[in-house]
Amino acid sequence: MRPKTVAPFHVERVDPPDGATGVLRDDPVLVRLSAPVDPDRLSEATVEVREADGAVPSRVETLDGGRVLVWWPGRGLRPGREHHVVARGLRDRRGREAPALASRFTPGPLSGREIRSPVTEDPP
Repeated sequence: MRPKTVAPFHVERVDPPDGATGVLRDDPVLVRLSAPVDPDRLSEATVEVREADGAVPSRVETLDGGRVLVWWPGRGLRPGREHHVVARGLRDRRGREAPALASRFTPGPLSGREIRSPVTEDPP
């Protein structure tokens, strides 16, 4: 019988996807992992979004038992400027390190708070 092979720890998906444009200025960045992250090794520097002048203030949460990282911006993202998602030093609960992630996206002019449902009027 062959020994069971364990897939390496890695980032499965990032949202918004690499190269996305028109992203809402207050949207979170979601990073889906192949296994739960070790919360003791998670820090502000582990997952960050950078603009030309440095890292965007933020907070990071975990969901789905540590398999999803949610990066929340501490302010509205600057529209029309490329933002770079960087994740490095992510380790799962077994101590395996995921390869570094680099992705980019560009926010559009709107935030989720600025989008309103159309107002319907009662018929005359």
